[in-house]
Amino acid sequence: MPAHAPRRRLLAGPLLVCALAVLAALAPTAGPAVRTVGDSTADSGVDPLLDLIVTRIETGDVVARAKWASRGPVEDPAREQVVLDAARAGATGRGLDPDVVAAVFADQIAASKVVQYGLFSDWTAEPAAAPAPGTDLATVRPVLDRITTGLLDQLAATADRRDGAACGRTVQDAARHAAVRAGFDELHRAALARAVRSLCT
Repeated sequence: MPAHAPRRRLLAGPLLVCALAVLAALAPTAGPAVRTVGDSTADSGVDPLLDLIVTRIETGDVVARAKWASRGPVEDPAREQVVLDAARAGATGRGLDPDVVAAVFADQIAASKVVQYGLFSDWTAEPAAAPAPGTDLATVRPVLDRITTGLLDQLAATADRRDGAACGRTVQDAARHAAVRAGFDELHRAALARAVRSLCT
């Protein structure tokens, strides 16, 4: 059995509503969140951004489930281009560099594929663990669109923190803490590592 299978986390049904609740809680108007991890408390300044990235990675489980049920491919170049075009347009409207923002969103797409390919591999090796039909991509895409808006807002809000020599350490620490909070397994931690590659400018 694959190493990440025992802690597979499939968002489905009511958990999609929870994902939207997370987005509402992370609105840019909210004050900075103080996180407690283990015996340490820290405010990295990028926690809301990392929480949104985590939510998008978790939603990749739902995308995988829908594609598996429909026998659809992981690769979807047309949809990916829609996401990247929206990211570029959103960047321009927020005074951000469209190329930098597009790179961040390309990483989010790649991270989702890490999850999807990993789960497809699991389900191919162990068909009994494969999900039953029931989730449609039409249900998931509005959630992803909301996450896109939230990510754009947080990229704008954290622009100063993501610019400088200290950014790499800040992002890596925040990502490690976010993975702990989310209870991520090896597969989802790998996806998170992929998702944060271009956050620092």
